[in-house]
Order: sequence, then structure tokens, then C-alpha cells
Amino acid sequence: MRRIDRLLRSGDFRTAHEQLGVIVEENPEFTEARRLLAGAKLALGDTGGAEKVLRETVALDPAWSPTLTMLGELLLASGRHVEAEQLLLQAATSKQADPRAALVLARRYNDTRRHAQALAIAAPFCAGGKAAPELAAQHVNALVALGRGDEAIDFYRRIIADSPGNITAAHALAIALHAVNRHEEAERTLRPVLSRGHSTAALCYTQARSLIALGDFERAEAILRDCLRREPQ
Repeated sequence: MRRIDRLLRSGDFRTAHEQLGVIVEENPEFTEARRLLAGAKLALGDTGGAEKVLRETVALDPAWSPTLTMLGELLLASGRHVEAEQLLLQAATSKQADPRAALVLARRYNDTRRHAQALAIAAPFCAGGKAAPELAAQHVNALVALGRGDEAIDFYRRIIADSPGNITAAHALAIALHAVNRHEEAERTLRPVLSRGHSTAALCYTQARSLIALGDFERAEAILRDCLRREPQ
């Protein structure tokens, strides 16, 4: 499995698919191998085969949240929204709650203007200030859309006060400040984080948005070009 993980990370999906097929045939109840096999099928363009494997895996272990999440994402991408949301909700609220499911579902809820539902999903994961930046952003977006932007700002300020080096909280605070048009403060919030070398494409993108709002287009363009060099997709 470690060898297969390296194959997947390097993009050699066909070899990984062949080896995972052997493992699953010899160990039919190995749910994680089945999930990875479905992922390899998706990477190779076999959406139908991936769905079949995922449904079989869910039938074997209905409580394994990573499989529920992957199947939910697949169904969401293919337009089967009702079933997708049910699976993602199950994965996000199960005993072994999957943050990935929470992110996908919160984004779906925000995109479809169900902001209260997005907040309900994201809030438990963001409570300790340790959520992934993308999920924290959905948490902020939901609060702002509900007219509770100041609450979002206060929430992440408290986390930063308790944990000054919390990069995710600083990023979320900058997003919240930007959302309520406090652009100079938003940009200033990220400076200490970026000066310490924590320069990701997502952080720089947020900084660039504030610079655009402030009319500093030259700096914003340079930062956005750097974002694309870091993450071309």
C-alpha cells in the first residue's frame, strides 16, 4: 500500500489501478484499498466503474466516512444532488466525521444560498481554530451571508488571541474583514503570517483581493502571478 501510495502521488494511476485490483481481489473486505481503486478509476476516466466500486464498498462498511465522501462528491459532480448531499451529510456528522465531507457540503450549501445549513456543518469543525483554510472560508462566508460578519471577525480574533501563530485563523479573519469591506485591515492581518514564510497560494490570493480593493493593482498582479506559479491549476 505504501508503494501504491507513491504511485498515486506520482500520477501513475494505471499501475496503481492494476496493483490495487490484485489487492482487492485477494482481500475483498479491505475497504480503503477499494476506495483507492475507485479513485484510480476516476483518475483514468472510468466514472461508472468508480461508482460501482464505491457503492460496493459502502455496502461492505456503511460507516467508513471517506468512502461516503468520495461517492458523495462523485454523485454531486454528475448532478445527482439529493443523494450526494445525503451521503456527504452522513460522512460529515458520523462518529468519525470527515472534514472533507464538511467542506464539500458547506460549499454546496453556500453556493445554493442555504447559508444556515452551511454554518451548521462548518461550525463544529472550526470551533477549535484547526479547520483547513478552505473550510474556515466557508464558515466565514456563511456568517457574512447571514449578516453576521462582525461575529465572524470576533470569532477568529479570539482564536488568534489564544493562539497567536494560528495561520488558518489569521487567513479566516482576513477573509471576514475583506467581506465587510475592511480591506486595509484584512491585508495588514496577513502581513505577519507571510513575513514568517507561510506563503501559500491561498494566502497570497486573499492578500491580492484586498490589494485590488485598495487600488494597489501592481502589487496585486505580482502576487497573483506568484499564486499561479505555485499552483497552476
